[in-house]
Amino acid sequence: MSPKETGSFSESNTKSRFTEEFDVSRETLERFEHYREALILWGKRINLVSKTTIDDFWNRHIIDCAQILKYTNDDEINWVDFGSGAGFPGLVVAALLSSKNPNSLVTLVDTSAKRCAFLREGARILGANVKIENKKVEDIKTFKADVITARAFTSLDNLLHYSYGFAQLNARMLFLKGEEVDKEIKEAKQNWNFDYEIHPSLSDNRGCIIEIKSLTKVIE
Repeated sequence: MSPKETGSFSESNTKSRFTEEFDVSRETLERFEHYREALILWGKRINLVSKTTIDDFWNRHIIDCAQILKYTNDDEINWVDFGSGAGFPGLVVAALLSSKNPNSLVTLVDTSAKRCAFLREGARILGANVKIENKKVEDIKTFKADVITARAFTSLDNLLHYSYGFAQLNARMLFLKGEEVDKEIKEAKQNWNFDYEIHPSLSDNRGCIIEIKSLTKVIE
């Protein structure tokens, strides 16, 4: 099934697709349903996600985030997610990791105390193993992480700046990007050397996942 075909699917079809594509249990699926309800409820008080995307919840948010796991290994269980916001992609990934491996841990980073409060509630609902850091990304002390993620947070150049310390400890990066990815790569290459691979998105034919390894600074 191509990403182009995904857009024509109904909400029920994309929900079923998520269940089959990622081998999700009924219990986990129910937790995601409750997570959606919490997004709607909390969204009346704080800015979490666009109301227009809630109608396409399973494709726009859940499949879009979960697809990152297709490019990771089972032993990569220690993650850090920059600009977690409403939980995309970090909290979604954490829920799926936790259902498979209770030793997994995803560190969620966000500057907003209100969004961090929602992340705590979302983690409770989803049964996700997370550590929540209510800080700026640049204030996070570097630690040994397997994978770094981010979605709709900042430019690739900035993401690589924030990732550099983690990358020196062998973390690899998986960032959800859109149609401007080639432009962002060109700009980032002015400051960074890195190997990359672009994976097509399962949720949107305009999007992709850029996988980055071997990050070093450009020496002027």
